[in-house]
Order: sequence, then C-alpha cells, then structure tokens
Amino acid sequence: MRILNKGFTLIELLVVVLIIGILAAIALPQYQRVVEKTRMAEAVANVRAIASANERYRLATGNWATINDWDKLDIEILGEEVRYIAGGRENHLIATKYFAYGPGAGILTEGRIALAQRLPTPTYYISIVQSKPNRVICHYYPGASETQKKLCDELNAKGYL
Repeated sequence: MRILNKGFTLIELLVVVLIIGILAAIALPQYQRVVEKTRMAEAVANVRAIASANERYRLATGNWATINDWDKLDIEILGEEVRYIAGGRENHLIATKYFAYGPGAGILTEGRIALAQRLPTPTYYISIVQSKPNRVICHYYPGASETQKKLCDELNAKGYL
C-alpha cells in the first residue's frame, strides 16, 4: 500500500510568506506615495482656485483678500470653518479632511494669496505668493515624511505634480 503525502512543507510555506513580505515592502511605499500625491494634487487645484478668486477680488477692489475674507471671494471650499488666534488676531481657515485652506494675507500667510496646510499635523503647506501668482510653491516642516519631502521638491521643480 502506498501513502501519498499531500500538502506543503514548512520550508515551502516560509518561502511563500517571505516572498509576499518582500512584495508588500516594495508595494506599500509606492502606494503611500500615490495616495499622498493624489491628496497634494487636490490641494494644488484648490489653491489655484483660491488664488484665482483672490486675483479677481484684487482686480475688483484694489486689495488682496485677507485670511478672514472668505465671504468676499467668489469661491466655496467644502469643509469646516476653523478659527484660531495667532499674533493677537483671529484667523479663519476652511478645513477638509487633509488640508486647511486660507485665501490670503494674515499672520500665517504673509505675502501669500492662497494657502493649503496639511492636516492633522502640519507637515507641509502649498501656497501661491503675490510676487509669483502663477507659481505654486511647496514648503515642508521638519516633521514631514520622506515621501512628502520628495513630492514637495518635485512640485517645486516642475511647478505641477
């Protein structure tokens, strides 16, 4: 009588688990990069829209809108209004799940006509300044991940994602 041993050995199972682990280690950072790039692209689009609305406001009034002038701009960012005190002044931002947006000059946004700051912990922000109204600029803080730093550098080098 013949006995058939069906199944996998422990070594074969360990090799398969090792291969899956290696593939996951390669794929996960790429996945995180794509997700962050998508979020950053959304912020860039919103910042450009805010800057455009602020430019229209300046052409109509002669002044740039400040961080508290959301009601004067012809744009609406869907999110929750966030109020905070900085430099003795109350400031208003519109916060979505991943970014807080501001339309213009204020303590945080000096010289900027549009701003998006990464949430929940500020790791980088995207802005457009008065002197270069067609140029999107990305700055990162010390707490930014390597992925965020690389995406910021890529945005600054190319001007787009």
